[in-house]
Amino acid sequence: MAGGHFLLALLGGSGNFPPMQAIPQGVTVVEHPLVRVKLTRLRDERTEPGEFRALLAELALLLTMEATRDFSTRPCKVRTPLDDYEGAALTRPVVIVPILRAGLGRWTGCCGFFPARASGTSA
Repeated sequence: MAGGHFLLALLGGSGNFPPMQAIPQGVTVVEHPLVRVKLTRLRDERTEPGEFRALLAELALLLTMEATRDFSTRPCKVRTPLDDYEGAALTRPVVIVPILRAGLGRWTGCCGFFPARASGTSA
């Protein structure tokens, strides 16, 4: 995600997006089947507001998984009830800042991955 990398979730067949060759460098197109299903429900005029908010949080979880794919980790040993376990921890702290009002709906889903995150607001 470093260096201005962006994610774009597309719902195929809408005709509202540029052809794939026109997508700028540094933009990742997420075409996962679950993302497409969530986007379809979000765009459906019959989707109630409560369901819309839940779908938006779920979509944010899926997009966060893709956005954090390249985060670096370091070894981290923890004690389980049975034995020691050599796991992983993020090498850098995470700060989550929703951009404008549109980012607030995705903020909740994104924060689920980072309980110890710092949060902020955009000016």
